[in-house]
Amino acid sequence: FSKEGSFVDNTSTGGISIGIDCNKGELREVGFDFSCNTYTKHPDTGFIFAGFIIPFWKEVVGLAVMVQKSCKFYRLIGVDIAVTPSGPVLIEANANPDIIGIEQVNGPILADKMVFDEFAKYDLLVNQYQRVLYD
Repeated sequence: FSKEGSFVDNTSTGGISIGIDCNKGELREVGFDFSCNTYTKHPDTGFIFAGFIIPFWKEVVGLAVMVQKSCKFYRLIGVDIAVTPSGPVLIEANANPDIIGIEQVNGPILADKMVFDEFAKYDLLVNQYQRVLYD
């Protein structure tokens, strides 16, 4: 979520990052800013994060999958997707997504065995400690 009046939502520009329950498309309860301050609601608008279901969630996931499949030369693509009244729109694709930020709002992604195995399958385990866990 962006700072009120901003056109960008990066945490480095005052935005807040909130995790998503990927099975339901539901926002998690707590968001974080760049300094790791926590928020349960947007500080400018008062919007409460917990329980909000992202509209067009299946379409959002479908768009993310389509982008990844379209970029076969990249093993992992991060996507920024906006949801408009008529559905999701791709804002940008990132060849080097911020995994640390994702883990901050959703917890350790490699703790999920399925995710860990997929990372290993595509050689996305980036350091010696992750690789030792796989071997």
